[in-house]
Amino acid sequence: MEGRAFGVFWEVVERHRARIAELERESKNRDRAYTEAWFRVMAMGSEGATADDKAEARAELVSANAALAAAERELEKAKRRLPLYEQALRQFTPT
Repeated sequence: MEGRAFGVFWEVVERHRARIAELERESKNRDRAYTEAWFRVMAMGSEGATADDKAEARAELVSANAALAAAERELEKAKRRLPLYEQALRQFTPT
């Protein structure tokens, strides 16, 4: 393991960086979905919208908000951990 451990550690850090990029894209998509859901709620305030229409739009908004919050928490956690992984990797960097 000694000879290849650094390569394994390096790959962990690189995958984590890629995961952060993925989470950033997901967070942006969730933010857009939340904005779209908010628009639908506002649109259901118009005359002609039924109680079911309004309830469905509100439920979509609640769901979109929860998904956005979860994505933001996951991104925050990943960003918080990256410097820890990078610091550990520097400690194992061959000189």
